[in-house]
Amino acid sequence: MDTILEIKNFSIEFETPEGQVLAVSNMNVALKKGQSLGVVGESGSGKTQTFLALMGLLAKNGRCSGQASFYGHDLLQMSVEQLNQIRGVKMSMIFQDPMTSLNPYLRVSRQMTEVLIEHKNYNKKDALEKAIHMLDLVGIPDPSRRIHMYSHEFSGGMRQRVMIAMALLCEPDLLIADEPTTALDVTIQAQILELLDELKQKLGMSIVIITHDLGVVAGLCDQVMVMYGGRVAEHGDVQQIFYHPQHPYTQGLLQSMPSLVSELDQALYSIPGHPPNLQSLPAGCAFNPRCAKCIDACSQTQPELLAVASGTMVACHHVHTPHVAENLS
Repeated sequence: MDTILEIKNFSIEFETPEGQVLAVSNMNVALKKGQSLGVVGESGSGKTQTFLALMGLLAKNGRCSGQASFYGHDLLQMSVEQLNQIRGVKMSMIFQDPMTSLNPYLRVSRQMTEVLIEHKNYNKKDALEKAIHMLDLVGIPDPSRRIHMYSHEFSGGMRQRVMIAMALLCEPDLLIADEPTTALDVTIQAQILELLDELKQKLGMSIVIITHDLGVVAGLCDQVMVMYGGRVAEHGDVQQIFYHPQHPYTQGLLQSMPSLVSELDQALYSIPGHPPNLQSLPAGCAFNPRCAKCIDACSQTQPELLAVASGTMVACHHVHTPHVAENLS
């Protein structure tokens, strides 16, 4: 299986009036064609900034380093003109806030059809037909009429579905979806996830889902990457991580999910403490102030991302300490 995206030694820094912020540090990840990757973690963990940087959409005060190869070509070294040949065509992104992503001055029909006319050489009639078909696929009622409306005439959930339809128009090789189902009810959410899975199977499309919803990851993804404090805490097969999580942070995330089989009077678990301040990360592992399994090394040295017996990559001194590994075996 060909590798479509490979990120190596990737870091993002922001210059702010309060000082330097290290938003992402030394990330390494590869995504193969046809695979789907779920990226999870608390707000501020670096999930969205990573993929905005790959799209060339990092804020002006941001600077990234390392490599991010798309089909072997480094996205970080491309000019705006080169990126424009890829963005929206071979690599598309569904943004988290559809209200600010859609142009309020243009009808939805104009915004959708110009993508096909510009990048796929469609004529206006065929472009409009495909755009209507895509709106129908994502669950927009009466799409042939609604496509001629403005974005403010749609509800929040409807706007989100329009954004998803626009991202899928050119049938990209890589789709990056930032919280794609946040504003949708569970029925439409299921339809969208089913559509993404169908396109993944039909087109061999690779998908990155950035989300807080572990249920979405379980339902759609092959791989999962857990981020904390701008670093990868754990990365591997979704089944392995969901059923045998190794990092204490991953364990905490999974324990905090509501369960239909838990006792009615059982309190929902909450990870103690607060996410770290990226301007003043603690020494060693960023999770150590909140971790019940913290050992001396955790507050002194940043753990490396290393493989465990299952093949999962984990950045945790507790997991890789020899006497702990013996107790686990």
